Amino acid sequence: MKNKPRLVKLLLKNLYGRISVSKLYFQKVIDFTLNKENYFSLCEISILLTDNKFIKKINKIYRFINKPTDVLAFSQKEGVIFPSPRDLKFYPPLGDIIISIEQAKIQAKENNHSFKKELAILLIHGILHLLGYNDETEIEFKKMHRLQERILSMISAKKEII
Repeated sequence: MKNKPRLVKLLLKNLYGRISVSKLYFQKVIDFTLNKENYFSLCEISILLTDNKFIKKINKIYRFINKPTDVLAFSQKEGVIFPSPRDLKFYPPLGDIIISIEQAKIQAKENNHSFKKELAILLIHGILHLLGYNDETEIEFKKMHRLQERILSMISAKKEII
């Protein structure tokens, strides 16, 4: 029996330096989140791990907010219609996620949980944005936050991931 092809091609670039989390960890959180959202199309997701200085620059350029943030997501789905994956020889991009490792470490300490758990939170949040969820209004924020917490809870129950 042949192995099924991976639905998500992950491009991971670490500009921050050494961290204690493998690419496989990111892949598992992505796969689990997309599965729970019934997203089964081939796609490519790029993740950039960086520091507060870099993410602050990106936040200022794209959101006009001159301060660091924990995660930014840039969906490639907005306004673009991709051909059916059966017609493709490549993985169409779903989007890009930028995570500040520096901010993730700060937040993990402030929230009294592990760095890996904080990374999962930020990654889930970013993926939900790539899938079209927003958190601009209070109603959208509450809906997205509940979903994020539900997915995190399910991931946390799977000991092989977190």
